[in-house]
Amino acid sequence: MYKLITLSIIITLFTACSAPKPLVKPSWFTNPSQDSEYIYGVGEAKTFQEAQDIATISLRENLSLHVTSVFDDNDNYVEILKKSSEISNKLSLKQIETMKTKEFKGNFLVLIGIEKIKVLNKISPISTSKFNRFKLQSEMLAGKDDIQRFIALEELMASYSEVASLVGYRNILNNNKVEVQYLRNMYNNYTSLQNSINIYVLTDVGSRIFSPVIVKYIDEKNISMDKNTNVENSLRLLITSTSKEEQDYSFNKTSSLVKFTLFDKSKNILAFKQHTFIARSRKDYEDAKKQNAINMSYKVKKLGLFNFIGIK
Repeated sequence: MYKLITLSIIITLFTACSAPKPLVKPSWFTNPSQDSEYIYGVGEAKTFQEAQDIATISLRENLSLHVTSVFDDNDNYVEILKKSSEISNKLSLKQIETMKTKEFKGNFLVLIGIEKIKVLNKISPISTSKFNRFKLQSEMLAGKDDIQRFIALEELMASYSEVASLVGYRNILNNNKVEVQYLRNMYNNYTSLQNSINIYVLTDVGSRIFSPVIVKYIDEKNISMDKNTNVENSLRLLITSTSKEEQDYSFNKTSSLVKFTLFDKSKNILAFKQHTFIARSRKDYEDAKKQNAINMSYKVKKLGLFNFIGIK
């Protein structure tokens, strides 16, 4: 019995040792490391060229994720990543190196890489130029009041994601932390100003048709519109209008003079502007007035909210 048991164990061990090991993809493919010198990408396909093409796409994605990671806690992260991806997709990667290759189950596995310093050398001139111009425009806002600074910063924020992504590329070797921090501080300053502003909209009875247009554009800027608030820059925007109605051949013509007066918390007038809108309708005068509100929306979009109400 003892001999049978021993023989059974030996056969089992022999069978286990002689069984072929399952084929697995190499770790450099399944878990490519990211080191201080290179950005990598991997690809798998039926042909070597197709595998390289896929690996190049992978490398570009990894590159944009890597350089954007310094802004991963920024509210604008998605937009910064989008801009970073656009830059990565346009970037010439002729200096890519094929690091490793392997045939696996009829496919080619490829690992490619590019030195971070080579990416930095390509992107640095344009990044430096755009950041310096951006910084100069920002520093020119010193001495302006909160509203003026917010308006100017809002214009700068239109290019913030692009500048941040370029600065991220310049920080690819973790050697550009000053510029990264400058942009972080600038964004925090912008959101702080945004949170310090409240615009409460008031209107007379005849102007109620125009107020939703203004409310829509204020809301798009994430500015609060509370009636009672203790924020530092609590403003009130009064909308008034006069409308003239007359027949224009077979049309009902309505001319609306719309006035916008902006007050601070002490009821001092900060800004005033008026606009005239003219529309015609076969239906009635009220329908023509509604068209005036639509035309007003187009003009707000064209001029910008603050310019439209007379702040700029």
